Parts: sequence; structure tokens; C-alpha cells
Amino acid sequence: MSQRYHGKRRESLHKKINALNRKAWEARLVDAHKAMRYAEDAFGCSDECGYDTGLAHAFRTLAYCHWRLGKQDKARHYCDLALAKFHALNLSQGVAESLSICGLISWHDSDYERAMLFQTDALRLAQAQAALDLESAVNGYIGNVYLKQAKFDDALSHHRRALQLADSLSHSPLKAVALSNLGNTYQRLGDYRRALDCLSAALALYADLDSRHGKLLVFTNLGVVYAALGDFSKALEHYVQSLELQRTLNDRHSEAVILLNIGNIHYKTSDYERALALYQQSYALFQELGDKQAQAASLNNVGDMLYSLGRYDEGLDALHKSLALREELGDQRGMAISSLNLGLTYFKKRQHKKAQQFAEQSRSIAESLKDRQHQAESLLALAQIFLDNSTTDALTRSVSAATDALALAKDIGAKDLMVRSLDTLTTAAQREHRHSDACLYLLEQRQIKEEMLGEEARQNLHRFQIRLQLDQERQQKEIYQLRAEQYALEVENQRKQLTMMAASLVQTNELIERLKADVKELSKDVSGHCQVRFETFVQKIDESGEREKGWSLFEQQFESTHQQFGKALAEKLPNITKMELRLCMLLRVQLSTKEIAKLLYLSPRSIQTYRFRLRKKLRLKSEQGLIQFLNAL
Repeated sequence: MSQRYHGKRRESLHKKINALNRKAWEARLVDAHKAMRYAEDAFGCSDECGYDTGLAHAFRTLAYCHWRLGKQDKARHYCDLALAKFHALNLSQGVAESLSICGLISWHDSDYERAMLFQTDALRLAQAQAALDLESAVNGYIGNVYLKQAKFDDALSHHRRALQLADSLSHSPLKAVALSNLGNTYQRLGDYRRALDCLSAALALYADLDSRHGKLLVFTNLGVVYAALGDFSKALEHYVQSLELQRTLNDRHSEAVILLNIGNIHYKTSDYERALALYQQSYALFQELGDKQAQAASLNNVGDMLYSLGRYDEGLDALHKSLALREELGDQRGMAISSLNLGLTYFKKRQHKKAQQFAEQSRSIAESLKDRQHQAESLLALAQIFLDNSTTDALTRSVSAATDALALAKDIGAKDLMVRSLDTLTTAAQREHRHSDACLYLLEQRQIKEEMLGEEARQNLHRFQIRLQLDQERQQKEIYQLRAEQYALEVENQRKQLTMMAASLVQTNELIERLKADVKELSKDVSGHCQVRFETFVQKIDESGEREKGWSLFEQQFESTHQQFGKALAEKLPNITKMELRLCMLLRVQLSTKEIAKLLYLSPRSIQTYRFRLRKKLRLKSEQGLIQFLNAL
């Protein structure tokens, strides 16, 4: 008997844990903190009763939430636990979900090759399980990997697929994520109009879902778009909205990211001191959170700002710390970036040996990664370092490095890099007295600069046109809003007028009835001719038509205020009586049953009966009120 009770209790507990895990996984896209609370409860219950399936699903959600909140070490820990459990339980969908989270962690670590391997495995399993929601999410993750690699067509293809699947499922959180990702991709492509449309649609969905996390991310992304458009005040406005939401969520990771973005705004406006302060604040937050990848990126930004301010020794200190963190993480791309910046800073300090060492290290890493952009940047840095040395051998090496940088720049269409490479080759040719070569380099440089100026002018014009269009739309929206408010005010005034007229009718009827009652009472005290005259007076009151005049004025005012009401009601109820129409009008202006009864010379009970018959004629459902129906006409 006790074993049976134990079995029932265990079954009940498993159901509770499964429900908690479902809630946690569903909440992850809307509110990571709430999802984590559900998952922690599920973990506690599962651990207590030894329910491995519950543990696996709780580990999976905890891994995702820690990744979302920037706690990568904890995310890795829980992801490893989830994978091990799901493999042991032979739950393919759980394995796929955990693999996708492993991919997200690798994406955060800038290991895009590994991230892609995880996500393609997850996608294959999701498709095999016909798990369309997971397939939508993973398509989005793959799109983001491609976006980081600047493979925009592939990114768009996967984000569109993610949106299509989310749409087919009517899954609002996944749809919001897909729209946000599409917005980010269009922004990178320079299609700012579409970027804003997608992000605005995502923001509306997150508002409907009451997702503060979602709104925070979209406000930040909108800030990035406006910054790219050169509308820095609008960008800052959105970043401030993000910070206000962050304070309600206490999401320190998001705060660090927003501060970083605001720092970028000040960098673009050449306010280097302010940018530096914001980058340092961002770094301190990432350090507090233990996010080493983000710490390294922030330190690199700090080093850049100190370089721009001419504070080279402080800059070197920040860049060395950045490189050390990236070496610890095995972040090859990050190492290439930090090494190049160290080379350029040492070059500014005229320490050529160290400058060459770090620039060469950067070139070697970029070559191993097949990153031609960074390889060309490193070669150009080496060319400038060699050019600063007056020896013949160094000059030859400078020409060789600059020539290789120019070839790579042409391959990838990096015109700014082409110009800088040609500038270095021009200087080298002049020093070697190859004046004809120098002239050719200058001519090519001039041609590319003209092309760049033309492209920049077109881009600036495009940005200006979009900003102008957005301003016009904003102004038009404000005009519509003002008109709507004015119309609403007019309607409210008319409604108040109707209510006052109805109240006046009630008072008039009450006065007439009291007058008649008083006259009848007086007639009891007289006889003969006087009594007949009293009765004639009461009859004249009834025949005066004052009541109908009042009703006529009321109906005219009602039709003026609610122009389509009578027509719409007649369509619903062609055989409506005059009494029923008046009852509907009075209900529409929010009169009480008692007030309506006085106006229509009926008892409150009779009014209730009329209302019941009207509901029956209109065939209203039990949950739909008559007043609600009338207000909708």
C-alpha cells in the first residue's frame, strides 16, 4: 500500500517538474531571470527525487539563461551536464537543444567554426525530430554566425527561414527574435529602412509579450541603426531607454554592452575622453561578471582610446592585458587584433623591434585563420614599420609587404586599405628615386579616392534621405495623434452633452409627473366645474408634446454623435421597435436602469425584461454583454 502511495507521489512530482521545465524553456526568450527561477525549482525537485529527465531539462535551461546573462563559465558547466544527461537518456531533442547552446557559447567566444559545427548538428537533429520551434531558433543562431563572418546572403537566408517557421507556428517570442536578427543583418548591409521596420515589429511583439529583456535588446539594436545613420542624438535616446529598462531588471551584462555602445557614439564624435570613461566602466562590469571574452574586447577598446589620446604607455598596458586574456581563452581572432594594436602602439613609441614582433605575430595568426582583411592590415603595419627604417634592406621589405597588402586589399575590395597601401608604396618609391612608379601609385590612389568620395557621398545622401523620411513619418504620426486626440475630445464633449440632455429629460418627466400628481391631489378637494377644469389641465399636459420635443432633440444629438449607430443596429435588428431603439440609445449613453425607467415611463423590472428580449433577438452569447455589444457599434 505504501509502495503504491510512493509511486503515485513520485508520478505527481514528475508531472510538477515537467511543468516547471516547460515553463522555464518557454520563458527563456522573454525573461531569462524568470526562466532561471523555474529551472532552479525544477533542478531542486529533480535532485531531491533522483529524476534524471527533469535534471537534464533543468541543466539545459540554466545553460541557456547563463549564456544570455553573460555568465559563460556557468553556461559551459550546465551545458556539459545537460549533454551528458540527454545522451545517457537517449533524448535526441534534448541533445539538439544542448548542442545549440554549445554553439551559442562558441559564438560568444568568437570560435565561429566550432559554433557552426554545433549548430549544424543541432539543426540536423531538430529536422529529424520535426521540432519546428527548435529548427527556427537554430536557423537564427546559424544566421548570427554567418553575420559575424560578414556572409550576409547566408545570414539573411537563415534568418528568413527562422521567421517563416516562427510564423507557421504563431510563436510570438521566436518571431520577435527572428525579426530582431533580420534587423541587425539589414543594418550591417546598410539597408537601414528595412532594419528599422524589422526592429520596430520586434519591439511591438516584445511589448505585447511584456518582455522587458526583449525590449531592452531591441532598443539597443535600434540605437546601433541610428548611430550608423549618423543620428547620434536618436541613438543615445534609444540607449538611454535600454539603460532605464536595465535598471528594472538589474541585468549587469546588458548594462555593460549599452555603455560600450554609448562609448562608440562618443568615439565617433571624437569625444575620446568620454568614450574612454565609458569603455572603462564597461570593462569593470564585465570583470565583475567574469566574462573574460568581453573583458578582452573592452580592454582593446580602452587601448584604442588611449592610443587616440596619445597616452601610449597606458594603452600598451591595456592591450597587453587584452592579449593575455585572449591567449588564455585561445581566441585566435582576438589575439590577431590585440597583437596588431600593440604593434601600432609600439611603432608610435619608436620601438621598432617590438612593433615588428607584434605585427608579424598578428599577420601569422590572420594567415592561419585565412582572414585576408586582417592579414592585409598586419602587412601594411609591417610595411610602415620597415619604411621608418632608413636601411636599404628595410625599404625593400617595406615595398614587399605593402605590395602584398595592396594585392589582398584589391581581392577583398577594401578601398581604404588600398589607398593606405598605395600611400606607403608612393613614399617608398620616392625614397628609391623611382619617380615614375611614384606617379603611377599617386594616380591610382587618386582614382580610388575619387571612387570612395563618390560612394561616401551616395551613402551620406542615402542616410540623409532615410533620416528625412523618418522625420516626416514622425511628424505625420504626431499630426495624426493630435487629430485623434482632438476628435476624441469632441466625441467626449458630445457624449457629455447627450448625458446632460438625457438627465434633463429625466428631470423634465419627473417634474411633469409631480405636477400632474399635485393637480390630481388638488382636484380631490373641489367638485363640479372646478374638478372638470383640473382634469382638463392634466389632459392638456399629456397632449402638449413637450416630452416628444425633448426626445426629438435628444435623438438628433445622438445621431450627430453616433452617426453609424442607428444604421448598424438596423442591420443587426431590422424589425427593431421604437421603444427598443430608444432603450438602446439610452444604454449607449450609460444611463442606469432606474433612469431609463423614468424616461420611458416603465418600471425597472420592465426595462430588465426589454433588455432580456433584446439580447435574445440579437442572439448574443452568454459572455457578451448588451452594453458591450452596443458600445462596439
